[in-house]
Amino acid sequence: MAPAVAWSVLRAYLILGFALEMHTFVRLYYTSMPLRDLAPSLPDAGLDAIPIFRRLFGTYCVTLGVLRLLAAIDVRNRLYLSVLAVTHTIEALFSISEVLVYQATPLTALLTDIAHAPTTAFLGVLVAQMSFLAYMAAAPSPPAKNAKKLN
Repeated sequence: MAPAVAWSVLRAYLILGFALEMHTFVRLYYTSMPLRDLAPSLPDAGLDAIPIFRRLFGTYCVTLGVLRLLAAIDVRNRLYLSVLAVTHTIEALFSISEVLVYQATPLTALLTDIAHAPTTAFLGVLVAQMSFLAYMAAAPSPPAKNAKKLN
């Protein structure tokens, strides 16, 4: 069983993630914040000129935020954690391929060039999230608070 601390960290992470996704949505919709300031893996200014892309990104933020909130409310629900793990895996793979293929950034530049530090950190956070959620989705659920011990 995963330690109780891990479940507490997961709940805090999910609540903070919900707040961050809602903050991103508000900045995207109401302040016209450029996408490159919200997601370092999307530096193309041309994406800001495509309204449907901004709407889809905003919808993604709201959906992910609500899913994180639902998972924080009930951390024992494997479905929420599994969906979050799959979502973060797809997001990490998309972001890594977007940086390496679309932006044609060499892997060595990501690891050695200080100019790419924000992008490298962003990708590292995505991989860490993916790994943590996959681990927690596979870990046995914590016991219910009102569960009685059997002797």
